[in-house]
Amino acid sequence: MEDRVLWNGSKNGIFSVKSLYNTLDSSGAVPFPWRIIWSPCVPTKVGFFAWEASWGKVLTQDQLKRRGWILANR
Repeated sequence: MEDRVLWNGSKNGIFSVKSLYNTLDSSGAVPFPWRIIWSPCVPTKVGFFAWEASWGKVLTQDQLKRRGWILANR
């Protein structure tokens, strides 16, 4: 019998993008709250801020402190 590669993510052993997506989707990760962020009720500026903050791109207080900024204590 010849050697062959089997994909464990599908029942028939053949790789497909759908089987990869299903494997990644079933990993138990928390779903990204894009419906909340991009809701029509949310102002555009707030949506963009939330989007950037969720990816760690916004300089929040904890990130500014890590970079050495001195912040006023409230």
